[in-house]
Amino acid sequence: MKDTSFLEYLTKGNRKWIAAGMVALIAVSSFALPLKDLFLASMVMVQKSDTFDGAIMPIKKVPNWNGLGMTLAERNQIKYEELDSSQLIDLPEYDPTVLKAEFASLGTSAQDIETINSKITYTILYMGSYSEMWAENAGAHSAVDIIVPTGTPVYAIANAVVQNAYAGKYGEGNAVVLRHDDVPDLENPGATTTYYSAYEHLDGFIVQKGDKIAKGTQIGYSGNTGNSTAPHLHFQIDKASAPYHPYYTMDTKTAKEHTIHPMEFVQKNAVGISSSSKVATADTSTSTDTPVEKTIEASDLSANAFEATSDTKDAEPTDKPTEDSTQTTESIEIKDTEVTAVEFEINIQESELFEKTETTIELTAIDANKEQDKNYNNTVQLSSDSAFGSFTEGSEITFVEGKATVHFTQSLSGYATLTFEDTDRSIVYTTDKLAFASKKEEPIFTDVDTVHKNYASIKFLKENEIINGYADGTFKPSKTVTRAELIKIILLGTQQEVDETISNEFSDVSDQAWYMAYVNNAKKKGIVGGYPDGTFQPEKVVNRVEALKIILETIGVDFPSELTNLYQDTPADAWFAKYAAYCKENNLIDVHNNTLQPTAGMTRADVAELMYRVMNQ
Repeated sequence: MKDTSFLEYLTKGNRKWIAAGMVALIAVSSFALPLKDLFLASMVMVQKSDTFDGAIMPIKKVPNWNGLGMTLAERNQIKYEELDSSQLIDLPEYDPTVLKAEFASLGTSAQDIETINSKITYTILYMGSYSEMWAENAGAHSAVDIIVPTGTPVYAIANAVVQNAYAGKYGEGNAVVLRHDDVPDLENPGATTTYYSAYEHLDGFIVQKGDKIAKGTQIGYSGNTGNSTAPHLHFQIDKASAPYHPYYTMDTKTAKEHTIHPMEFVQKNAVGISSSSKVATADTSTSTDTPVEKTIEASDLSANAFEATSDTKDAEPTDKPTEDSTQTTESIEIKDTEVTAVEFEINIQESELFEKTETTIELTAIDANKEQDKNYNNTVQLSSDSAFGSFTEGSEITFVEGKATVHFTQSLSGYATLTFEDTDRSIVYTTDKLAFASKKEEPIFTDVDTVHKNYASIKFLKENEIINGYADGTFKPSKTVTRAELIKIILLGTQQEVDETISNEFSDVSDQAWYMAYVNNAKKKGIVGGYPDGTFQPEKVVNRVEALKIILETIGVDFPSELTNLYQDTPADAWFAKYAAYCKENNLIDVHNNTLQPTAGMTRADVAELMYRVMNQ
């Protein structure tokens, strides 16, 4: 079967429920494929990965979660670079039986501590469900979620060719897909097959489509991008039969048909077993346990400037540089005496060294008299040892009368060393390591901070102008939603056209009401019908099943043919049974103890999360 990207698959009409307007956008993206990408795609399909020689885990080290003594919110904020070796342990063993242990039953023995770390590291299991953590065969989750801090090194599990590496705008976020040829078939002992391993929600990646890489090569860093509410690695292995990679479905049968258990594959083909668990570790010949080298070669894609090694004298980056930081002047001697200039003066505003923020660097050629050399008009090559850094000016800059200004952006917190090379005289000028700190994300509303459980959904809807806050800067996430408010959110979320001149057909809706056009357009489109007495009851609070009915009927979904897997409080003959069944199958609402609570009022945060999940299925 020809390999197909997820976006290309969508354009073929296989996802009929997608919101109006999205198909056109996707089609434009698909057909605007650069020539280079077409060539790389062809190369990926022809080139085969090296002979299979075993597998390793995609993560080597994780925090000793139990020993850190942090709250959930604190764990979500910690960065890998902030932890020292004493706070890290080997990736725990993946054992579904052990993961079933209740936290309340665990004590302080060494074995119980290992179990606690395992449960924190592995939350959503293969064929699991977000409503039933630490359980396999409870849903259609075709991967294993490995909880690790942002910036944790991620490695190729086996010899591979990079099928794709991209900054995703949808659920998977930044992702890398590797193709592994002629590997052991997990379901047919003695046979070989092709598998595709996927690594999603990355903070960044350091490989590109078409790369041929060895087992244990670092491919990127874990993160919290895409449809993700906490930092983790979504680790998945697809079969060649999957119509696109990474494959996604909410149907358990289909998920099992096109994916395999990723942890089982690695553990059955492990090339090394640690003393404390069955989890494999990488060959020392192909990679090391230290993800960062002190000296970084430009050609070494697995190296990076994410953190300093233990023997460097550079200061560790801080989350926030001091406010009274001043400009730093760094002098670099030029040893070629034929050049009029004898040194460079480099001015960098230290307080502006943040990730994802352009840093301005002023360079001045200084002569032997310590004055600006206005005769220096050479062209200088620009480069950085950071896989996550780039100059706005590109690869070179020309001095004008001894002056030049360049701009550098580091997309990920960590270190970067900048180099300026005089191409005419082969003279290289190198800065010390520069520490780029994390830039704290500002809350979108004063009452919705970045650790709020619904932050991602609320942010998504706000950025897409589907929801708004109040004049005082709040969102009021716990406030219940009325029928009128829900209709507005649905129409905007599904990009429905709203006729502002429409006539009012409801007796209890004022012509001057802000929602008049929304509710009457909804009636005209058949989304709602109102009540027999001619009213709409716009201020009535919407409950869960009412919200599900209106949203699912609006976008048009295929409901389950058999209503067998229902919530405990959902009778099979209830009018809302099919909506509840679809909700459970697709994990649209977080529930407790397998109860939907159908008459519970929907809060603003609840509706935001529901719309977000529906739009990002």
